[in-house]
Amino acid sequence: MFELRTPRLVLRDWLPEDLPTVRALAGDERVTRYQTWLRLDESEAACQHWLEEAIKHNSADPRSAYSLAMVDHSNYHAVGWLNWGDAEDASRGDVSFGYALLPELWGRGYMTEAVEAMLAFVFDIQPRVSIYATCATSNRASARVLEKAGLHLVDRWMHRDEALGIEEALGIEEEYRCYSLRRSEWRPEPRTTNGKTERLTG
Repeated sequence: MFELRTPRLVLRDWLPEDLPTVRALAGDERVTRYQTWLRLDESEAACQHWLEEAIKHNSADPRSAYSLAMVDHSNYHAVGWLNWGDAEDASRGDVSFGYALLPELWGRGYMTEAVEAMLAFVFDIQPRVSIYATCATSNRASARVLEKAGLHLVDRWMHRDEALGIEEALGIEEEYRCYSLRRSEWRPEPRTTNGKTERLTG
């Protein structure tokens, strides 16, 4: 099983027993407002299918994507999702990524910690040349995660939430942003835990 470790998290492949976390993410409008991939019908069957597909894609050989559960060290519960893989738009970078976190853990730095670990793997281990992510300008929390992880704002455009193929499209038109980072620009940030300085690595 693939995994990355940070001071507070284990980022690992999804397991069948992570279904409650998928249901919690898919069932919270604060999450699905911006994360269209989790706009499921909230039924156990739909969430089960999503999880099975993630596990199947993770087992592909060669592997082109990493759909990971974010697991809290303190209680071993999955608390979020981090996904990266071959870029959806190659003109923006080699790799694109997205994420979601249970709202009760927002504002504690977990997502930035996870993204920094991902960057270490993408640039040091794979290694890839560039990476990007997009978010709505109104989603300031997500933009702060990207900025704190060292990505740079490179583009803005207007986007309508059509969520192609998903009945729950919101039809909201708003500004979106693209943040990107090249391997040559990346500088891993040290973190201090229990008085010891660590560097995040894959």
